[in-house]
Amino acid sequence: MNMHPRMIYVIFLVMPLLASVGLVFLLFKLFDSGEIVELYRGGIRDSLFAGFLTVGGFLLSMKTFILISMKRQVYDSKEYVDQINERRSLNKSLTHYGPLERLGNFLFYSVLFALIAAACQLTFGLSENPLSIAVALVFAMNALILMLVSLVIIKQNMSMWYGHIEKSSPCNGGNSK
Repeated sequence: MNMHPRMIYVIFLVMPLLASVGLVFLLFKLFDSGEIVELYRGGIRDSLFAGFLTVGGFLLSMKTFILISMKRQVYDSKEYVDQINERRSLNKSLTHYGPLERLGNFLFYSVLFALIAAACQLTFGLSENPLSIAVALVFAMNALILMLVSLVIIKQNMSMWYGHIEKSSPCNGGNSK
């Protein structure tokens, strides 16, 4: 089954949001909302704000470095060009930098949602209304899930990179640079 790339984005952006809403709903059903509000205001809010602001800023600064490194080391390698040309004989719609573009997009959305989650801790999170706190928690959980998805995509790219490095190593008859 070939899925349109935009549909992949919809799935990976909407599914974490739905999962986050479900988890927060379950949290508020299982526990007293007053206790959740107190716990959240007692220290979780501050930690979520600082954590998501830090991670968002770090990912924002590292995004370009990660993408340029992956482009040079993986997507411009002879092994990858040969591999993509072979796969294009089966599927003409494959693009050379498609996986790199998807990685860049997921890193962008991870940064965006991390910064939104941090902002929600200082807006919705300052309220004593359980619904407002639930909104802040949904954004925090959504950002966390998107960062985990981005981490998996980075791992896939790194595995591809290691495979290309291994194939081109002098021990395997490749040319070392």
